[in-house]
Amino acid sequence: MPSVYKPVFVDNSGEKCSTTIYLPALSSANYDSVAGNDIGDNLGNLRIAIAAVTRCNFVKHNLTGVSYADLNEIPADADAQNEIRLRIDYTDNVNGRTGYFTIPAPNLDVFGQTGSDVIDPEEITVAALFTAIETYAVSRDDHPITVQKGVVVGRR
Repeated sequence: MPSVYKPVFVDNSGEKCSTTIYLPALSSANYDSVAGNDIGDNLGNLRIAIAAVTRCNFVKHNLTGVSYADLNEIPADADAQNEIRLRIDYTDNVNGRTGYFTIPAPNLDVFGQTGSDVIDPEEITVAALFTAIETYAVSRDDHPITVQKGVVVGRR
């Protein structure tokens, strides 16, 4: 059973929001590399890649039984709003099962495309995010995944 990584964000309105991403199941053999919050660790590298695409600030990061405190300050950017999200669709490489998660308040100034809600996977920040997801995240069945696309979505 995979581990559950749940970063918690705060937007410019002070609204808290989160997403869920699966990481490999924790064991004594992989605990440091999966649960670590530093560069080179699964959680740490995903945190950095997500930070590069969101306007929100992190509040904390939870991994199954591990929790890391973070900034927890309201972002100054007025466009950092939970109601706009980047939806990442992926496929399980073993059984073909699909899934998705969302990242709040994507920075559309960096990778938004006029006339489309689909983001450009070739844009350098997006490519880095997709690579981090495929390298460090897994499906709900604890299998490797392939990112299919990223789409900007909104809520009312």
